[in-house]
Amino acid sequence: MEGVCFYMLKKMAAVMMMVCLGLGAMAACSPRNKQGEPGTTSEMFDDVRFEQLVRNTLNKPEGEITPADMAGITEFVFPAYDAMGNEVISSDQRIRSIKGIEHCVNLVYISFYDHDIVDISPLSNLVLLERVDLSKNEIVDITALGNLTGLTKVILSGNKIADVSALSNLSAVTELSLSGNNVSDISALSGMKALRWLDLSGNKLTDLSPLNGLGAIDMLWIMSNGSNIEDWSPVDHIPSVYGRS
Repeated sequence: MEGVCFYMLKKMAAVMMMVCLGLGAMAACSPRNKQGEPGTTSEMFDDVRFEQLVRNTLNKPEGEITPADMAGITEFVFPAYDAMGNEVISSDQRIRSIKGIEHCVNLVYISFYDHDIVDISPLSNLVLLERVDLSKNEIVDITALGNLTGLTKVILSGNKIADVSALSNLSAVTELSLSGNNVSDISALSGMKALRWLDLSGNKLTDLSPLNGLGAIDMLWIMSNGSNIEDWSPVDHIPSVYGRS
């Protein structure tokens, strides 16, 4: 009898081991996000509007969206207004969070004009990005752009940006708009030697000396900076300066 019990216990232990091994294999095969948690659509996004944009882009109206799906996307163009100024997206459809975009590792172009985006940290590792238009959002912190040295066009008009130090490493940028922000110090722009087109209108500038060495600039917009700019000589070399008093 003891032999039978021992045999039964041994057989049950073997079955339990096989079950555990099977569950472990399933977990190992499950897609995981960067934190090591299983990768699911609900974990990837926290804004249903952005998720819907992704689904439209992928032509995938339902089912799980994987990091591999996201890696196939090279651009997002989702302005709230068309070229004629007509609203194409109502206020309740505007994107507030782009969480999940960090999986779009092959992105080269994004345009989210006139949304409600605050946090752009998900962009920080998208090193293939070349053009970014984030005009008219709610952005304060642009640190995430600091490592994106492939950027050539950066449009950040109409946000709440005061600190532009993150732009100091973006030496390939040829077009930059910071109009309608809270910028007072533009020293970070002094190394952007490729700049040809620069819009600084509607800020709080007093010192233009960082622009003195930017010999490639053809056009500068600097309207609505108050009357605090006393020395305009740093921009004497620029052929077209709009807003010079």
